[in-house]
Amino acid sequence: MGKRKNVKLEDIANATGVSIVTVSNALYGKKGVSENVRNKVIKEAERQGYKVRGNRGLENQKIIRFDIYDLDSSNINLNDISKIIVKIINARGDEYRLLGAKDLKDFGHNIDTDCNIIIGDFDDESLPKAEVPTVVIGFGGIRTDLDYIIPDCFHGMAQIIQQLVYHGHRRIGYMNTIDNYNVKMDEYMGYLSGLMSNGLPEREYYIFNNMEDYWKIDAAERPTAIVCTGCSEATSVINELSQKGIKVPEDVSVTGFFDQVDQDANITTMSYSKSEIAALSVKLLTDRIIGNRAPMNTYAIQGIFRENSTIGNILNR
Repeated sequence: MGKRKNVKLEDIANATGVSIVTVSNALYGKKGVSENVRNKVIKEAERQGYKVRGNRGLENQKIIRFDIYDLDSSNINLNDISKIIVKIINARGDEYRLLGAKDLKDFGHNIDTDCNIIIGDFDDESLPKAEVPTVVIGFGGIRTDLDYIIPDCFHGMAQIIQQLVYHGHRRIGYMNTIDNYNVKMDEYMGYLSGLMSNGLPEREYYIFNNMEDYWKIDAAERPTAIVCTGCSEATSVINELSQKGIKVPEDVSVTGFFDQVDQDANITTMSYSKSEIAALSVKLLTDRIIGNRAPMNTYAIQGIFRENSTIGNILNR
């Protein structure tokens, strides 16, 4: 089982001299195609590496074929999820094809797939209609032909603010460095919600994209805690504070968000299980393939607050 070859409708159509629609109808056993043309298409498809099954009745299908689109492996919040998914697929004895952002242009034209997993941020409105079960990991949308799996960044960020308030912090800054618009907004709105629920005002100058903005704030007014949108950013903030003689957490508390890059950094963060996200994506698809007709949905993965050595209690200051 495991990894498989990429076969496209248009390649078979070009080789056989028929339309893409005819190729699709021939391979999917639909009416309107002569036996001569059907046999010709099937023969060419097999030559190109497509495993033709006499009946695509998926309820009787033993091997499920996944297309995994890993759009942004540089996103620390989402990287490695495709590797975990591949391990699950291999353990099941199914097949997969690992694709990238450039392959989205062919979405819907890959005939030998039973389901799709798309990991990362993209314009889902420009995506063709999904003809097979499809899960998007990383952000939510409103498409009715897609399932979405997202980390619950809104409530996760609000919980971090709540924990900082519990430790006595009232001046809480927000280091915003995320490129993913959907995740960025969820975290930012969670930050604002956390402030509001604790009666804290929103200060525009407490929201910054780099430490230069932080140093521009008068020392007496600077935040006593800085919430970063990633653990790598939190590490950079801690290093710069240290270079300026500012101790963490004695002088300033710092938190990250999502998983840590360096497990030895002991950064306080909201952690989300990539294994849970990966397992849910495979389960959703396999359930739909065997007949789950429930409406497409958005599934929010809850985070776990992990308090480490980068936040301090200032109640007695």
